[in-house]
Formats: sequence, structure tokens, C-alpha cells
Amino acid sequence: MDNNIEEIKERIKRINEIHLEEEAFLVRELGGFGTGSDFELGRLLPNIEAETEKEYKEMNLDFTVNILWEDAGICYINRRFRACTILLACLIEALICLELTKREISYNTKMTLGQLINYCKGKKILTSVIEDIEEINKLRIEAVHLKSEKEKPEEVGKWDELVPVGKFKHPPVKIGSMLSGNDATVCIQSGKCYVVYKYKKMAMKAYYHTQNILATLYGLKFNFHFNFL
Repeated sequence: MDNNIEEIKERIKRINEIHLEEEAFLVRELGGFGTGSDFELGRLLPNIEAETEKEYKEMNLDFTVNILWEDAGICYINRRFRACTILLACLIEALICLELTKREISYNTKMTLGQLINYCKGKKILTSVIEDIEEINKLRIEAVHLKSEKEKPEEVGKWDELVPVGKFKHPPVKIGSMLSGNDATVCIQSGKCYVVYKYKKMAMKAYYHTQNILATLYGLKFNFHFNFL
């Protein structure tokens, strides 16, 4: 296939059409679209006008938090759940730096998320959300460093969600003598066919803790919520 732009556009349209219904389900899980929807998002935190170096730093970190939130949502509805988890962990790292900057608490800008957590615990900062932050860091380590794959291969799959193909009127795979589909993972258990969403439960848990942090620190409310008690 050559790189004819029109042919590429048509291929993308066909792939998008295959995944249209499942993408609609995933968008609904994140609160849907429309005014006030927490997938459409807008800004999570209030913008500020910057004049001083401190204010510029706050503004840029604030902007980064919002972009990471939006990017995480895009990854979620495109079934890139491991990436969604990692982006939410990046968001929390940016959020910690934002809070330290606002409170005029100096910190080493080269600190990783784990180091920032230990720093905050030592300073007794963000104590109301530190457990949620620690949980997100655990998920980040699992996602980035392939902990299950390398250390506990018997646990590979614990974060996956299996959805029966029968849930869809227009499934992302075609079932016949052979299974076929673009960008879809399937499995058959007890004679039933399932679409496999790798790392989806991890992303859902990351959202749970991220929302707890945002609700506690800023009083934010959301149109979606994943229960991981």
C-alpha cells in the first residue's frame, strides 16, 4: 500500500466504523459528551493570570494537569488503558508540584513521583490524599515496569476486562469460521467469545483514586465514578 492520503483516510474511516459502538460505550463510561460532561472536561482547575515567575510556574503546571486529564480520557476511549493509567500518574505528579509551588514549599524538580510522595509524607503535606497518591504510584509502577509480566506471569490478565461480544449490536470483531477484526483482542471461554480490554481495570482504578484526590483538594464533582472500595 502506498502512502496515498485518500486511501489512508478511507482505511481510518473503516477502522473507526468498526469500533464506533464500543467507543460510544467507553465515552458513556467517562460521563458522555455535552455541557457539564466530565469527558468534555474544559478545565479541571481555575486558570490564573501570570506576572511573577511563581505564577507562570503555577499556570503551566495547571495547564499540564488539564492536558493530561484530557489525554488520559482520549486513551481510555481508544482502548489504550495502560497509557491512560500512566497519564493519570503523570497528572498526579504535576498536581503535587503545583500544590508545592502554590504553598511556596521548595522541592527538587528532578524528583520522581515516588520521591515526591516521600517528600510530602516527611513534610506532612497533602496528608488527606496521600494514600490515594500512593495507590496511583503503585499502578504506575505496574504499568511502566511490567511488574506482572516480569515478576508474576501467573497474574497477567488480572487487570483485563472481558466483555461478551453479544453485548454489541455491531461488535468490533466478526465471528465466523475465523475471528477477524481491526485492533481487537478476543478470547473464547466455555464456548463464548469475549472482547478483551487489556489493563482496563487498572485504568478504572487509577480514575477512582485520581477523582478522590481532585474531589478532596478542589471539591470537584464528576459525572462518572468507578467503584474500587
